Amino acid sequence: MDDCQPWKVLVVDDDEGIHSITRMVFRGYTFQDRPILLLNASSAAQAQELLNDEPNIAVAILDVVMETDQAGLDLVNYIRNQLENSDMRIILRTGHPGFAPEADVIIDYDINDYLSKAELSASRLLTSVVVALRSYRDLQLKSASTPIYSQSTANSEFDVGEIDTLAGVSCLSQQFIEQLLPLKKDIKTLLELDHKPMARAIIEKVANGVNSFDQLCTQFSPASANHSAKNQLINCEELLDIHSNLYLKRALEEGWIFDYHLQSTSLAQHQYQKYSMLLLLNCAMELAISYAQKSTIKLAVEQVDHKVVFSFNCENRSISLTAWQTLLKENLASLSSLAGVKIIENSEHSVVRFLVE
Repeated sequence: MDDCQPWKVLVVDDDEGIHSITRMVFRGYTFQDRPILLLNASSAAQAQELLNDEPNIAVAILDVVMETDQAGLDLVNYIRNQLENSDMRIILRTGHPGFAPEADVIIDYDINDYLSKAELSASRLLTSVVVALRSYRDLQLKSASTPIYSQSTANSEFDVGEIDTLAGVSCLSQQFIEQLLPLKKDIKTLLELDHKPMARAIIEKVANGVNSFDQLCTQFSPASANHSAKNQLINCEELLDIHSNLYLKRALEEGWIFDYHLQSTSLAQHQYQKYSMLLLLNCAMELAISYAQKSTIKLAVEQVDHKVVFSFNCENRSISLTAWQTLLKENLASLSSLAGVKIIENSEHSVVRFLVE
């Protein structure tokens, strides 16, 4: 990855006003000391020409409705399937949400963020692009440093794709742990000082939250169990107990409730790979927490047509999609492949549902 070249951001929209606003937002802006170069197209056809001519486009911001009602969606498929470009981060931006409902698009199309023009602010656009650039940068760094695996390694208990996913999660967890160290040090210093009861209670609450998150990250850090331990089998009830205990203290501190329900005793004895399923459940739980807004979260495990369905349900749920939720959904898609499950359409109160063959 060339550290001197600008980040290329493709903007595709048939409204010249949108291009003008986007240029204004990013005028003079740099990310990691590299400027942003905007490439502009007013149609999906023009965008295809740019995509063929311009290498290393980091982010594409696509309008949905242009020549046709789904020109932007067709362009997503062109990038992912015909160009076979999985690294480019795609942000869908639409002024007609009815043509492309957010929930359907996120599930059916390989995009990384969804923005409504009616709610779009300069800061929201800037945040989405920076998150996308950071993700693109990490993919490029990972690609540049990925070792070559032998055939014998590929045929071992983890294939290359699984190793990459596990390594990515481990490295991300390690980065989180390192970022927490100075915060934990500051909290320790604060706790050693004399405070009024209310101030001390707040500091202790923050300390408990940080420690809970630290424990979660440590579980998946490079120093955690070896591959054979990660691949061990565990029954469903034990799996859910471990998962629930990770969030028990946090739920009590923040004032919300989490519980799970197994439809039958036979489901409780189903065997799953411990490590990959815990990764999946924890990512799904973080997404559920972000949607539930401190209301009760229930995980139901049911048998439907001889298949097992896991559903994270909550009565109250936010409707806006944040950058954090987008990142969690993207990670959830990768982890579902690792765990051998399929993300399926949500019901009225569910925020995450996946099916186990």
